[in-house]
This record gives sequence, structure tokens and C-alpha cells, in this order.
Amino acid sequence: MADSLDGADELPVGELPLPVYKPVLGRMGAVELHQDFHFQHYFVQRGTIWDGQSVPRWLWPVAGSPFDPLSMPASLIHDELYRLGRYFDESGTGQPISRLRADGIFYDLCIIYGVPIWAAYKKYLGLRVGGWVAWRRHRRKREGG
Repeated sequence: MADSLDGADELPVGELPLPVYKPVLGRMGAVELHQDFHFQHYFVQRGTIWDGQSVPRWLWPVAGSPFDPLSMPASLIHDELYRLGRYFDESGTGQPISRLRADGIFYDLCIIYGVPIWAAYKKYLGLRVGGWVAWRRHRRKREGG
């Protein structure tokens, strides 16, 4: 779905970078990144806190755990794309990103990291249906509102 992950699907899963994170004490459902995470030109700084896949608890029986290890790298990068509204190219220049492209990158990363296609597509559809809430919230924060 995204065109920015060329060649990544050729790497064996064991050679893909994995985020190192730990639960945040006192914040149920939150984890903190304990070292910088870099995948191609997507970079997330150490100390970033995220909630895995932002799935309401009542949907876990259908959508699965938000802390599925196969989709944690995708959820980390996706949350950062939503938060920033941009990605950084090879020169370090911030490039705007659309919600559709961010969701497509999430799908592609799920596949690359070994999530079955049917499960990745289900997660992607969930983003397309409900992701607008988080996208709008982050956009308002970026715009100072």
C-alpha cells in the first residue's frame, strides 16, 4: 500500500530492527521506548510513549491485543507519523504525510514484520474507520489548538 518501504520485505524477520520498550508505571496500557528506533528513514526517539495499537479494550476479542509483538514496530512508527504529521526523508527534511499514507505504511510494516495478510488488513481497516479521531487530535495539537 505504501511505496516507501522498498526492499524491506526481502529481509528475514530475524534481521529486522525491533523496538525496545517497557511498561510505563502508573499508566495502564502505555509503553515507553527505551532506545532510539530506526527503520529505513523512519525514526522514533527514545522516551516516546505509546499505547501499542490504539484499540479500545472492548474490541480486543475481535481486533486482537494492542501489544501484539509482530505489529508493535508498525504501531510505533504509525503513532509517530500521526503525532508529527510528517516523516523525515534521507536528508533529514520533514515531509508532510497524509493519514491515508500513514495507514498504508502501518499495513506494509505489519506484513514485513510477519503479521498475516488477513490480520494486517483487518487492522488497516480499523485504522481507516477509527483513526480519524487520533489524526484530528494530533493535528489540533500541531496547530496549537
